[in-house]
Amino acid sequence: MSACNVLTKANGNVINSTEWSGSLDTYQTANVDLGTISNIPNNASISFEIEYSGDMDNSNNTLNPSISGAAESSTYVRLNILLDSYPDETSWQLFDADGDVVESTNTVGQAYGQDGDYAGQANTEIEIEWNLDAGCYTFAVYDAYGDGLNSSQWGGTDGLVTLTDAASGNVFFEIWDGFSVANSAFEVGETSSISESLNKEISIFPNPFKDYTNISISSNGSQEMSLEIYNNLGKVVYNDNMVLKNGANNVKIESGELTPGLYYMNAIINGESNLKPLTIIK
Repeated sequence: MSACNVLTKANGNVINSTEWSGSLDTYQTANVDLGTISNIPNNASISFEIEYSGDMDNSNNTLNPSISGAAESSTYVRLNILLDSYPDETSWQLFDADGDVVESTNTVGQAYGQDGDYAGQANTEIEIEWNLDAGCYTFAVYDAYGDGLNSSQWGGTDGLVTLTDAASGNVFFEIWDGFSVANSAFEVGETSSISESLNKEISIFPNPFKDYTNISISSNGSQEMSLEIYNNLGKVVYNDNMVLKNGANNVKIESGELTPGLYYMNAIINGESNLKPLTIIK
């Protein structure tokens, strides 16, 4: 074969066609880069098909992979790893849309029996928070033995890996059992894409502030609110839960031991996030 088209189909409809040319003898293989494919409907059934004039066997022309769409998250993403009884087996990587490593353990994908970063930390919880730029990311977690973090089958204590949108509290990835490598794709939106339905109801004054600031919140009825403040590394430096009353509510925030700099306040009401910048000066 010297030329063909590779068709990408969503729910049976062609959404992309990639031309390939080269020279393939019987049983030879070739890698084809399909590039970036857009306009894929949510939860679509994806298939790839070879279109080749003169093909004598069409039965092996179609590939139906299992493809999951990317989860959505704010810029604040939290990684939690509860290590099992064999922590030396665990490692992970975070990739950006270009496949470059954004962050990872020092040792990645170690062989069984080789110590990883977490050796000696059995049943310890690791928490890492990222403040990511907008874009697409892939998180990969590895287990050297191939059983994930399921150590109860060997008389140990199981672990767990989760990715959470720290702004909303939504857990969009969770795994513990039966993997040598597991992946999660997620998309970080611009800060402005976070729901602005509450923006007119929340004001901060003064901002910038030195010793304290007042957060004024107008509420339609009694409702619970979670208030968090993050530093520019995405770490939570203040959090409180309260019940808003109908009408005007005021919350006083003191700078305390916080160092001068840029922070972000997130008020979560009825599951909706409202992110606003705070600046502390001294």
